[in-house]
Amino acid sequence: MFGAHLSSRRFAYALAIIVVGGAILLQLVLGALVGANLAFVFLFGAVLVAAWFGGLGPGICATGLSVAVLSFFGWKAGAPVDSDFYIRLAGFLVESLTVSFLCGRLQGRGQKLAESLAHEEQSAVSFEERVRLTRLEAEIGVVLMEAKSGEHILHGCVEALVRHADAAFARIWTYNEAEQMLELQVSAGLYTHIDGPHGRVPLGQFKIGLIASERKPHLTNQVIGDPRVNNQEWARQEKMVAFAGYPLLVGDRLYGVLAMFSRSKLSETTLGALALVAQAIALSLQRRQADSERARLLQEAENARETAEVANRAKDEFIATVSHELRTPLNAILGWARLLESGDLTKHEISEAAVVIERNARAQSQLIEDLLDVSRIVAGKLRLDLRTIDLPEVVRAAVAVIEPIAAAKSIKLDCVLDPGAGPISGDAERLQQIVWNLVSNAVKFTFKGGRVQVGLKRENSHVELTVSDNGMGIPKEFLPHIFERFTQADTTSTRSHTGLGLGLGITRHLVELHGGAIHAYSDGPDTGATFSVHLPVLILHQRSELSGAHPNVPETAPFDFCSELEGVRIVAVDDDADARRLLQTVLTRCHAKVTVVATAAEALAAVRKERPDVLLSDIEMPNENGYDLLRQVRALPAEEGGNTPAAALTAYARVADRTRALRAGFQLHVPKPVEPSELIAVIANLARRG
Repeated sequence: MFGAHLSSRRFAYALAIIVVGGAILLQLVLGALVGANLAFVFLFGAVLVAAWFGGLGPGICATGLSVAVLSFFGWKAGAPVDSDFYIRLAGFLVESLTVSFLCGRLQGRGQKLAESLAHEEQSAVSFEERVRLTRLEAEIGVVLMEAKSGEHILHGCVEALVRHADAAFARIWTYNEAEQMLELQVSAGLYTHIDGPHGRVPLGQFKIGLIASERKPHLTNQVIGDPRVNNQEWARQEKMVAFAGYPLLVGDRLYGVLAMFSRSKLSETTLGALALVAQAIALSLQRRQADSERARLLQEAENARETAEVANRAKDEFIATVSHELRTPLNAILGWARLLESGDLTKHEISEAAVVIERNARAQSQLIEDLLDVSRIVAGKLRLDLRTIDLPEVVRAAVAVIEPIAAAKSIKLDCVLDPGAGPISGDAERLQQIVWNLVSNAVKFTFKGGRVQVGLKRENSHVELTVSDNGMGIPKEFLPHIFERFTQADTTSTRSHTGLGLGLGITRHLVELHGGAIHAYSDGPDTGATFSVHLPVLILHQRSELSGAHPNVPETAPFDFCSELEGVRIVAVDDDADARRLLQTVLTRCHAKVTVVATAAEALAAVRKERPDVLLSDIEMPNENGYDLLRQVRALPAEEGGNTPAAALTAYARVADRTRALRAGFQLHVPKPVEPSELIAVIANLARRG
């Protein structure tokens, strides 16, 4: 400012000299042409011009030069200088000094007035800017405090910049550290889209990428000519003047970039406010990221806890189920063995005992073999003995085993086998196990009089085995878990079907070992189900032998029948036919009056009718379990059997099962398998209590 002032003062004095010189030149020209002497007039005009444009100093300078010139020309003329000349010269001097003084005062006041007006204008602009920036900071603060999501925060911030910071448009990118990429999240103002070439900006590219990589702002009030603004033609068309870009940093951690273009210059005050806004946005992004990470960790911890709880419950349920499924056939085997040992059975009863023992021994053997298979699968030791297999023959053999069971339930078992579906490379025993598991499952879950279809056909380079039924179907929510080990759609004690829930899990593993795939389809309960197995025609695997040991059932001591139960009225309920037959035989030979039924409803009716001395009840039964039965019995009046002593005869043998039975109102909890002599003692004890 001082340099500019000095330059203007020099110009004023130069102007004074020039106009005085011009006046002299004009006088010389006119004097030569017409002989007129107007020197005082011309020089006074020069003083007036110099004083008007330059003020007091240049006016005095012009006055001094003019007086010197007039004196010089008056002396040079050689004419006597009279008093009139000096009077005119003195008048000229006084008038010139007066004019110079007045012009200087007038110019000073004008300058002060101009400075005052400029200051007031600048103050008004500054005040308006402060108001806008105050509103900007207030709105940003509200957005940061009240916004419900990170997206709302970013949208609110860029919209506030457009409204209060004179932004033509404003944008925010967030930093994807994994991909080293800046991703445009929000845009407001002239452009609102977030796609296009600036939607994803690599670190270090374009002005945005450079701001992020350099970790420092880029600020300019000369967009036209800025080397970082690539599209200069666009900047001219849109009349862009200023650009401000800030890295969103907290410490050394980069969270994104804030950038805006403006059609007017950005003052230092505005740039300072924008820097504060950028810092506030960065802190907000850091907080949101920390909250998100904390929520994710909490959710992972909760999921892990729930998974552990589910796994723990599944383990307990599986152990209870294994205990039940092993003890149930063992109970029939042990009971009938004791009866055979007594030597007091008829030929028909001996034959029936042999059939029951064999059937239950096979069932127990199958359970144990399934458990061993699962153990081999978990240990990765299940191997295939690969040979060239006639698959239709394997399927026929497996179906033949199931046919008697299907016939007993009046289920129509149809087979449609394509003779050209084989041969394939596989393990005949394991392939037969696959077919047996699927077909036996279909028969097991198909209602009496239903239908099961087995199909085998060639599909290009695969063979497809399908087993479908019109039975119970599979709940849609359970369908994704159908091939998981230890899972069953119904795990309650009122389920209608036995088993460990291992068969389909083993089947899937065997199919996959053969290089195939298995799928299950069902529209829900009571709509039937279809299982589809795809096996490649050619499979090559290393052959190895399978081996497995079966545990031996230890021998137990014989029992003696007694007459303690003579005349004792007993109602016994068990859904297992072999168990009912065993109870009927043992208790009848002890001269007890026994009523054996298969369901809880039949048992309740028998209690009301027979008024027994003792109630023996299984726990796991279809529809209503033993706990449901006892609750209904205890609700009866005493004269209708409400106080009948009861024993829980069950394959659930854990401490928790015993505790639950006693709390439910059973006087005794008797785990299967039970020795006939122990059973007699339990009943006699309860009869005495009654």
